Amino acid sequence: MSWRITVKRALILLSLIPTLAMATTTDKNWQATSVQTQAGQAQSAVLKSSRIGQSQGSMIQQQGAKKLSARGAVQQHDVWVYDAFVSLYRDHDYDGYYSGITLEFDVDTSAYHSDVYARIYLGVDDEFYEYYTTSIFSIDGESSDDSLIVETELVQGFYPDDYEVLIEIYDAYSNALVAVYDGYDDADLVYLPLESKDYDRPQTSQVTVTTEYGGSMAWLLGLLLPVMWLKRRKG
Repeated sequence: MSWRITVKRALILLSLIPTLAMATTTDKNWQATSVQTQAGQAQSAVLKSSRIGQSQGSMIQQQGAKKLSARGAVQQHDVWVYDAFVSLYRDHDYDGYYSGITLEFDVDTSAYHSDVYARIYLGVDDEFYEYYTTSIFSIDGESSDDSLIVETELVQGFYPDDYEVLIEIYDAYSNALVAVYDGYDDADLVYLPLESKDYDRPQTSQVTVTTEYGGSMAWLLGLLLPVMWLKRRKG
């Protein structure tokens, strides 16, 4: 997948420079809702936020967020991410930035069977925010039938920008970091034009029609002038 920065997107980024300068990465308030699917089985939606608020509904589970300012290092290599795919959707204001992202990735292992979970991040300039933590899922050797799909809606707090996806895989029992997969491994995970729903709003244009006139009798005078001119010619 390749995305080119258009002139329109560049202008949008320039217009956001004052806002970005005032915002800090530590107090940024953002939310994202994700649904995890494996082998056709979808789980309940999960709301991930920079801060935990009140419940958003019975089908929404809430999770705390994790900030990552350095890419993790892996010591063992018996678990790895074989490949990842990204598709973007929902661009209501047609500015080239999307508020929906679907990530599919296939985790393999040299063992016959392993149980793992993943932490998934979005980031810009090596500063990442964990927008989803999967539940524990099983991987079987190098099978491609156990790939995981995470469909996410960015709800608020994500400025229009080109983001990178970073995936961390953890052992389900020891909680040890066993694999890291990001834009250095796969070009599909970088330069993703994203924004949250609060920035993805259609632009409405207002048309104002102005009618100018010279007074309440101007139209009547305009009608009488030709009549007066004809009478003068006959006279």
